[in-house]
Amino acid sequence: MAVSRTAVAAASYAFVPADISLAVEMVSPRTKTKDRTFRPVQYAEAEIPGFWRVENDDDAMVIHTFALSPDAVYTPTGIHRDHILTDHPFPIDAAIPDVAW
Repeated sequence: MAVSRTAVAAASYAFVPADISLAVEMVSPRTKTKDRTFRPVQYAEAEIPGFWRVENDDDAMVIHTFALSPDAVYTPTGIHRDHILTDHPFPIDAAIPDVAW
């Protein structure tokens, strides 16, 4: 997750939803349903502005990006395979590394 700098304290790693800009789920074979179905609903209900779902596609990392709509549901904003370039929920321009899962 990405949180507000002001919410980070040395003694605590617990955050309230208002401090969270981005929630990221790493999908594994055992958590596919939870990561694709349940978690996005929970994060949207908490009004977290951005959600990314990271998946393995033939041993390559793929990042699915979503933005919270005014209806409090996530709408897809992109599928990123080699490079991620987005302004939501904050600007990021980065190569997606080769990884083995």
